[in-house]
Parts: sequence; structure tokens; C-alpha cells
Amino acid sequence: MTFLRPTDPIEVLRAEHRVLATLLDCLHALVLELREHRRLEFGTAEELVDMFDEFGEKLHHGKEERLLFGIVAAYGLPREAGALGIMAEEHDLGRLAFARMREALAAASSGAPRALPAFERAAEDYHSMLRSHLLKEDRVVFPLVDALLTPDTRAKLSLAMERADSAHPEGLRERITAQAEALAQRLHASA
Repeated sequence: MTFLRPTDPIEVLRAEHRVLATLLDCLHALVLELREHRRLEFGTAEELVDMFDEFGEKLHHGKEERLLFGIVAAYGLPREAGALGIMAEEHDLGRLAFARMREALAAASSGAPRALPAFERAAEDYHSMLRSHLLKEDRVVFPLVDALLTPDTRAKLSLAMERADSAHPEGLRERITAQAEALAQRLHASA
């Protein structure tokens, strides 16, 4: 999947979800390998964890929390309750699962006993939570937001998202997309 640069802000977020789904496929493949053979290719796992951090957390979730949720809240949907509250809470839960996964990976790469099972559990938790979260956003939140946005608000959101993207290294989205595709091929992950 080559990342085509959509201009509609909701389509940008959906395209980013597809990249995250590919990364989740890779994570699942790593967990299966670990479960079946009790081994983990640490370099690959670290590369994947870094991509989740760089792309998922810093690029994608930041735009949702700072920009999308703010605009939707301006339409009267509370940020702390309902769909937005659930999405924000799930972002926090994902961060906790991600931190556990990263810590377990660091411990495992240092040879700590029981770190591989801890990584496996944390990776499964993160995979399950993020997969479910992406589906909710794709099926509930994005259609809701799509219906709410006026052409003017849509243009403002698009501009704000472009500005947010410019704070990251140029070509980050395209680089991570290409890395995710290559990793999925290497791991024979279903992407």
C-alpha cells in the first residue's frame, strides 16, 4: 500500500489507520513467532516499536487529540464523555500498554528472565486494544465527524493537520509507510 496523500482530513486519518493496521499485522506476526518458537528478533521488534511510537503516537494520535477532538467538541460533543471521552481514554490505555511493551522489550533484550512472556502479553494487549480502537474510530467517530464538518471547518482542520505534520521530519509518513510494507513482507504478515 503506497501512501497517497489525501487532502480531506478524515481521509488522511483513515489512511494513517491503514498504516497502523499494517504495523499491527507485523506485531501479530512477531507475537506468533514468539509464541511458537520462543524467540524474538530484537532488531525487528525494536524497529516496529519505534515505528508505532513515531507514527502512531507522535504523528497520528496527536492530530486526533489536539485537532480533531477539539473541533468536534466545538460542535457540542463533550471531550470527556461519549465517543470522544472513550477515544481519549483508549489513547491513554494504549500508551500504558505501549510503555509496558517497550519496557518488556528492553528487559528481554538485556536477557532478563520472564521478559519475553511479559513482552508477549504487553504486545497482545496493545494489539487487541489498538485494533479495536481503530475500528471504533473508522466505523463510529469518523462518520460522525464527517457528517458534522462544514466545508469551512473541514478546510481549517485540513490546514491545521498540514501544519501539525510539518512539525515532523519531512517524508515521515511516506518513510514509515514504506518501512511498514517492507516489514510486513519480511514477516509474511497479512497486510
